[in-house]
Amino acid sequence: MTVTLITGTNSGIGLATVIRLAGAGHQVYAGVRNPDNAQKLAAAIAQGDGRISMLELDVTNETTIVDAVAQVLSIEGQVDVLINNAGISRGSSVEETPLSAVKELFETNFFRTVRLTQELIPGMRERKNGTIINMSSIDGRLATPNNAFYAASKFAVEAFSESLAAQLLPFNIQVAVIEPGFIATPIFENTAKAEEAHDPNSPYFVYTRRFMKLIAAQLGIDTPTTADDAARVIEHSISTETPQFRYLLGQDAELLAPARQRLTDEEWIEFEAIDDDALFYEASAKWFGVDLYHS
Repeated sequence: MTVTLITGTNSGIGLATVIRLAGAGHQVYAGVRNPDNAQKLAAAIAQGDGRISMLELDVTNETTIVDAVAQVLSIEGQVDVLINNAGISRGSSVEETPLSAVKELFETNFFRTVRLTQELIPGMRERKNGTIINMSSIDGRLATPNNAFYAASKFAVEAFSESLAAQLLPFNIQVAVIEPGFIATPIFENTAKAEEAHDPNSPYFVYTRRFMKLIAAQLGIDTPTTADDAARVIEHSISTETPQFRYLLGQDAELLAPARQRLTDEEWIEFEAIDDDALFYEASAKWFGVDLYHS
C-alpha cells in the first residue's frame, strides 16, 4: 500500500487529489490548517473506507509540520509520496505590495515546501524509494506585470525542484512539478475578489483589469480545467512508468509555455507592457494562437 501525505486538502486540487488517490488504493494523510473548518474533507473521510486520515498541518507552523510527520511515521513507518500542494495566490504591482505580503507568499509557497520535503527525504533516501510532487504554476515559467511575487515564489519552487530531482535520482526518488494554468478552484475565486478590491486609480490598474479578464475568460469557457483534471494528472505523475519532471495542466498553460519560449525576453517584456487594451488583445491572439482573454 502506498502511503501518501498531501498538504492543502480542505478544497480544490488538494481535496480532489485526496479522493482520487484514496480510490486508487493509497493510504492518504490529508493535511489541513484548521480541522474544524474541513467539512468537505470530513465528508470524504466518511466515504473513504478508512483510506483517508485528516492531519492538522499548518505549513506555516514548524511545530505542526514536525508533529504531523511524526504522527504518520508512528502509524505507517514510512511515507512513500509527498505532495506539496498548499499555496496562496496574490496579484499586485511591485510598488503597491507590502513586504509582509511578499514574505507570506514565500513562507507558504516556498519555504514550507522546502521544510516539509526536508523532513521526509531521509526516510525515502534510506529506503531508496519515494516520490515528491510539488505544485508549481504556469507562473513558474513566465512572469506578468501584476504577478511578480507569486511568480517569483513559483520560480523558486521550480528551481528547488529541478535541483532536488538531480540530487535524489541516484536514490530512486522521483521529483515532479505540476504547472497548472487557471483551474476552477477557490484559489482563483479568492484571487479575483482580491483583484477587484484594488484601486482603479492605480497607475498599474490596467494589468489588474487584464488579469481579472483572463481569469473570467478561462473559467468561463465551456470546459474549464477542474480540480478533478488536476487530480488525474497528479495520480499519473505518481503511477506512470515513464515519469516526466514537468507537467503542464490546462489549455492556457499548454499554450502559454511554448509561446513564451518562442518569444525573446525583449519581445515578451514589450508585449506585456502594451498599454492599449485593443492592441494588447490583438498581440495576445497572435502570440498564443487563440484569444485567451475572451471566452
